[in-house]
Amino acid sequence: MRFGRTRGLTLIEVLASLVLLSTLLVAILQSHDRLARQTKTARERIDAIDAADELLQEWASVSPMVIPSVSGQTATDPTYDWTIETRIEPELETLGIRIATLRLFEAQQSDDTQPLAMVEFLTTSAISEGIQ
Repeated sequence: MRFGRTRGLTLIEVLASLVLLSTLLVAILQSHDRLARQTKTARERIDAIDAADELLQEWASVSPMVIPSVSGQTATDPTYDWTIETRIEPELETLGIRIATLRLFEAQQSDDTQPLAMVEFLTTSAISEGIQ
């Protein structure tokens, strides 16, 4: 009889490789899940930015620019609600200009949620008199 190392792997080596392989597989699956969520969020934000762009184009197509109210739902895609606020900067007030902030949210979300898209633009006081 010959005692010594035979060819092949020991049970400890097989178990160690399975643990290592399992750990790597879990890390890959978690990364994939995180990537899928980030991709979904990015797609939602891009869609909201497109809706904001359409809303601003609609408003700008009317001369002079008319913003009908302080909040509403996008006409082309009822998935989004929007709000608009203006603020007066002392330097711009002398020129009759205000800063308007348009925020888009998922429809029927509470007011404390973070907007999917936010756009700031300059507007004249005459356009935004109904908006505070």
